[in-house]
Amino acid sequence: MDKKGYVMVFLPIIFIVLFGFIGLAIDLSIVVYNKQHLQDVVDFAAISSIQEATKNKSQVIRTSREYLNKNGINDIDIVKIIYPYDGDDYKIKISASRKVKLTFLSILGFKETTVLVNSIAKLNRDLRYAIFQNSNDVLYINTAIRVEGNIHSNGDINLQSRDIIVNGIVEGVGKINSRTTNVSQFIENCPYIKMPYYNIQDYRNKATIYYNNSITIDNKLTLNQDQIIFVNGDITVKAKTEGRGKIIATGNITFTGNDIIYGTDKDEIMFMAGRNIWFSGTKSQYSGIFYTYSGEINFSCSNSSVYGRLYANKIKLIGGNNQIYPYNMEISDTWSTSLVE
Repeated sequence: MDKKGYVMVFLPIIFIVLFGFIGLAIDLSIVVYNKQHLQDVVDFAAISSIQEATKNKSQVIRTSREYLNKNGINDIDIVKIIYPYDGDDYKIKISASRKVKLTFLSILGFKETTVLVNSIAKLNRDLRYAIFQNSNDVLYINTAIRVEGNIHSNGDINLQSRDIIVNGIVEGVGKINSRTTNVSQFIENCPYIKMPYYNIQDYRNKATIYYNNSITIDNKLTLNQDQIIFVNGDITVKAKTEGRGKIIATGNITFTGNDIIYGTDKDEIMFMAGRNIWFSGTKSQYSGIFYTYSGEINFSCSNSSVYGRLYANKIKLIGGNNQIYPYNMEISDTWSTSLVE
C-alpha cells in the first residue's frame, strides 16, 4: 500500500477521533455550565432567604423557594431545603439536582447525566461578644471577674486568676493559658475576626448636640430618639446617662466616681472614643456599648458591673470582683451573611 493509501485509511479515523474530542468538549461544557448556573442560583437563594431570619423565621423557606423559581429552577429540578440547618436558626442548607441532556455521548448510549449542588448559608450578627480585643496583643486577665457572655481576642489569651468565671466561650486566634476551669468552653486558633470600623468624624454632621471642646457630664443626662452627642475633645462622666443614642468623643472618655448607677440594662447608649476609655471607682454600674477602634479600654474598678459590651483595640481589666452582663443591644445594627459550603 502506497502513502496515499495510508492517508485514505487513517484520515477517516482521525476525523472520527477529532469529532469525538469536539463532542466530548461540547458535552463537558454543557454539564459545567448547567452545574455552575445551578450553583449560582442556589447560593443566591440561600444568601437571600436566610436574611429573613432576622424578621420572620417562618418566611425563610418560602422566600428561598421564591428566589429559586425566579432564577431558573423549574419543576423538573429536585430541590431540598433544610431550615433550620444543624439546629441553627441562622443557617440554611439548599440542595438541588438537575438532569442534563447530552449530545455526542447520547450516540454511545449516555443520554443524560445528573448534576448536584449544595449551598449552606449562615447569618452572622456582628460582634456578639461581651469582651472583644481587636489587636493581636495578649488579652491578660488577672483579677476576679464574672462574665455572662463570650470573650474574643485576635491574639493569645492569658487568664491568670482562679476567680475568673465565664459563662460563655473564651476564644482566641492564638493560644489560651488559663488557671481557671470556670469557663464554659475554650477555643484556640479560632478564625480572625475584624472589628467593624466606625469613622467617628462621620457622626460630626449627624450630631444633635455638638461641643467643640471637652466636657464633663456631672448631672443626669437623658438621650431621646437616638440622639447623638458629639464632643471634639474629651468627655468625663460623673453622673447617670440614660436613654438611647450615641455619645462620641474624639479624645478620651473617662468614667469616675463611686457608688454611681451610670445606667441600667434598659438603656441603649453607645460610647465611642477616638482614643481611650477609662473606668475608675468602686460599687458602680455602667450600661452601654463601649467602643474604641484604635485605643484602649482600661477597667480599673472594683465591685462594679457592666450591662453591655467592651470592644477595643486593647483591653485591660485591673480591678476585682466585677461583673459583665451583655444584653441584646449590638455594636452593629447590621447582619452579615456568608456561605459555609
